[in-house]
Amino acid sequence: MPVYVAEIIPAVGVGVSTALQWGSAFLISYFIPKLENTITVQEFLYIFIGFNLLTVFTVGVTCIETKGLTEAEISKLFAKKAKLPEAE
Repeated sequence: MPVYVAEIIPAVGVGVSTALQWGSAFLISYFIPKLENTITVQEFLYIFIGFNLLTVFTVGVTCIETKGLTEAEISKLFAKKAKLPEAE
């Protein structure tokens, strides 16, 4: 994801992405020790699998394939997906 973000999304998007990554890391490091004594390792695994399936679905729906495209072509794809007028 960091490569996709750095190459495609404007600076504001990179900031939001970084904030989400840091926020997620904080939530994981905050809640996992608290849950350690209440749920089993197998339940942790089920939670992990659930989040991974959610991520696969989200990436499959929201991310645009950009392999082999120029920056102008990528901009057109994003404008089309966001329903923005294309900049010439």
